Amino acid sequence: PVPTPVIRDRCALLRRIGRKKREAFYRRFVGHCITGPVEGRRDTASGLLKVVSDNYLPVLFEGPDRLMNTLVRVKIYALSATGRLEGRCLD
Repeated sequence: PVPTPVIRDRCALLRRIGRKKREAFYRRFVGHCITGPVEGRRDTASGLLKVVSDNYLPVLFEGPDRLMNTLVRVKIYALSATGRLEGRCLD
């Protein structure tokens, strides 16, 4: 059997690798425009609206509640320090 500390270290390593790969993938889309549905509620951590692109990129942006459950175009302008994509609504 593998000792518990080794299991924890391997899990932590895999989470770090996964986070780095996700951020590298997200970084490729900074500067691009996406179209997608706005979720029906605000992001709980940031209070921002969230749109999800057709390739499952979650992008946070400021906007009024009337945009919820509608399709919008968003330009991705940054990858935040917390690893989240930030955008501006173009509609």
